[in-house]
Amino acid sequence: MLKAALVLSITLISVLAAHCETWICTYANEKNEPVITKLVISEGKLTWDRNDSQILQNNETGLVAAFGVSDLDPATKQPVVGGVLVVIEKQSGKLKLLGGMNYMDFQTRNGHCIQN
Repeated sequence: MLKAALVLSITLISVLAAHCETWICTYANEKNEPVITKLVISEGKLTWDRNDSQILQNNETGLVAAFGVSDLDPATKQPVVGGVLVVIEKQSGKLKLLGGMNYMDFQTRNGHCIQN
């Protein structure tokens, strides 16, 4: 009985640790072309388009995450400084991407997400 309870506990811990939340999102890029991207929430971070974003808030109502960069471009040696805020209203699936970089104007993208 104790062995079965131990195996069940280990199995539950493994399932919970492996759990991740996935969203498939669409939005239009700066050329008004459709972009489809997958957002994965796992281990306290949001991963999308090869970027890891810090989760600021994640609950049943919504998700807010931020990605920042402050570095030198290896090719030009010029500073690249900026960030992107990812906002998903989970009930409606509304997506908003807000971003700004030192070399371009502030941009907003609106889109839609569905939980996968």
